[in-house]
Amino acid sequence: MEGLRRFDPGVIFQRVKVEIGDTFAPEDATPLIREIYKTGYFRSVEILRDDAVLVIKVSENPTIAEVSFVGVEEFQDSALEQLMERVGIVRARVFNRGVVDQARQAIEQAYVEKNFYRARVEPIISPLERNRVAVEFRVTEGVEAAIRSVELVGVEAFYESTLLREMEMEPRGILNIFTNAYRYSDSKLQADIEGMRTRYLEEGYLRFEVENSQVVLSSDKRGIDIVIHVKEGGQYTVAGHDFEIEGDSPVSEEEMRALVLQEPGEVYSGQLSGETEGEINKLLGDRGHARAQTSFRSDINDEEKTVRVIYKVEPGPLVFVRRIEITGNETTDDKVIRREILQFEREKYSRDKVERSRDRINRLGYFGGARISERPVPESENETDLEVSVTERPLGKISFGAGFSTDGGVSYNGSFAHPNIFGSGNDFSFSLESDDNEIKGETAIDELYHTDDGVSRHFSFSYGETSSGDDVASYSIDGFEAEYGYGVPFTDESNYSLRLVYNNVLVDTDPAYPDFNEEHCGSRSARCSVRLSALLLKSGLTYDSRDGTVAPTRGQRISATGRVVLPVLDLHYYSFSYLHEYYKRILRRPVDIVGKLRGGFGFGGAYSDDFYPPYERFTIGGTSTVRGFASNSIGEEDIGGAARGGRTRFYGTAEMSVDSQLFETQKIFLVPFVDAGAVGRDFRHYGSIRVSWGMELRWVSPLGPLRFAYTRLLRRKDTDNAEAFQFSVSTF
Repeated sequence: MEGLRRFDPGVIFQRVKVEIGDTFAPEDATPLIREIYKTGYFRSVEILRDDAVLVIKVSENPTIAEVSFVGVEEFQDSALEQLMERVGIVRARVFNRGVVDQARQAIEQAYVEKNFYRARVEPIISPLERNRVAVEFRVTEGVEAAIRSVELVGVEAFYESTLLREMEMEPRGILNIFTNAYRYSDSKLQADIEGMRTRYLEEGYLRFEVENSQVVLSSDKRGIDIVIHVKEGGQYTVAGHDFEIEGDSPVSEEEMRALVLQEPGEVYSGQLSGETEGEINKLLGDRGHARAQTSFRSDINDEEKTVRVIYKVEPGPLVFVRRIEITGNETTDDKVIRREILQFEREKYSRDKVERSRDRINRLGYFGGARISERPVPESENETDLEVSVTERPLGKISFGAGFSTDGGVSYNGSFAHPNIFGSGNDFSFSLESDDNEIKGETAIDELYHTDDGVSRHFSFSYGETSSGDDVASYSIDGFEAEYGYGVPFTDESNYSLRLVYNNVLVDTDPAYPDFNEEHCGSRSARCSVRLSALLLKSGLTYDSRDGTVAPTRGQRISATGRVVLPVLDLHYYSFSYLHEYYKRILRRPVDIVGKLRGGFGFGGAYSDDFYPPYERFTIGGTSTVRGFASNSIGEEDIGGAARGGRTRFYGTAEMSVDSQLFETQKIFLVPFVDAGAVGRDFRHYGSIRVSWGMELRWVSPLGPLRFAYTRLLRRKDTDNAEAFQFSVSTF
């Protein structure tokens, strides 16, 4: 052997089938050279003869010292390095010039899959010392080919524009420059075709088919035109429904028919048939048949264009729950979870109770997730065990923060909260907060299950100093408040509370409140400083069916709170506030749009010849009521023009939240809105109505929800303090 530097002679000896003493003819050299070349380690091989010595002379291929990429923006280097590893271009591996072209083609193909059809790759091989080389791939990416047009041929049942709006792929435009909708891929095309097929099937076109789809690259390789040819077929209607019930069923055929979501003569929908199947299964499960199975098939009559839906129902045995086991709760007491479970042991199985129990456990907020699974009892078809599996998550939270808003200026806050203190299911919180108008500290304990029936108990104590702000007739209060009461759940989504509240405050008012000042300080024209106490009865009703709290897409939230001061101490007044929010998704594709209607009103007054305290008066203005006006700046005016507040108010909002789809991990919404509201002395004198409209940007950022609003006023008074730009860090 001659020429070996890095490789062991065994690499060649494994290929050489020649022994000492063998004869070796010149024609035997060619297959031997071919075998040695197959190792890939050598760039040249010679077979020589030195008398009776066979000499194999080789020149080794260099090793790869480094692999680099120049001009690459569309890929991470790590992704291309993985691609090169599959080809064989890897640092410290033997360099083989034969695979360089394969590597070039692999990179160009990767660009083609991303619609960069003009991409070109040039490999540069640079020799280095010690028989090494550096491999560099110089890439010219070119311009990405974007979808230029999408055409549907053969569509008659729908507007073509309607089907195109529901597709993920769309021609490149201003609205999708930050999304991938204009990028073509085979998977997206197939998904859009399946979506179109589903749409037709749901409208009764059972024989719908896509005949072919064409993807055409423009001559300059910058645009892609997509043409989809469809054959709609006829629309089928429902001829009727039949039921094949096996064995004894606790649900009669009449009850099953009542669950059918389509009537004869209506356009057939496979989705509604599937939902009917699920409703039958659910009803059987509620009657104790946990292992019920229902399926449907369609008997199609092509001549009459009708479908007869046949449901096959297998109720199975009546099942009782033998045992309920709870797992995963290392901190939380078993009883905290068990009291949320509506299904009892030794009771007939009810799917409805099991599902509601799971939802109730999840709503506690203590767990990352809760599952209730059935576990059949061996050798007993009439019994099942339920396993409640929870995943606990860290709950104790200490937070400190600072912020700024146009409503309250610079603010600071700190809090400690634990919704499951010591695993007891009780909620404990303590907070301190401060801004330009208020300093407040509060601690509260909520015992969610004071009784086994779900009656809750609440206690809180707070102390604060509050001033009215620059745009409100001057007053300040300094004192504390203690609150104690109970809550009674009506349903899983509603709750009624009744609490007793005692407050003791030092009130300081300017002459803008002459009646109040005369009553408590004996003068209508001078400032008044007096300490007052009151004992209130506070009653509240809440209902919340929203699917979220930060950016809900459906549901309602209703809050009604009434307060009556008992006639035993210094003050005698009452107040009532009502808020109603309604959310509904208007459009899901091509952009997600959610509509919101919000309305609220409040009223208050005094009795027993007393006067309504200034700090209980209503005002509006700011990001939470009527945007475009300074916070709490709208109310009855005093002599100096500042808002004195009123005894009645109402306000309303209509807005649409449009998901900008700028990012996948963070939500940014554009929200056009119209706000209106008024404050008055009473229901007959409700004051001047203010109206504003504008655009708000909402960002669910890592720091918390941010709101930025630009507003124009449609109806105002000359004395109003307008703010064209407002922002805050808050919940929506």
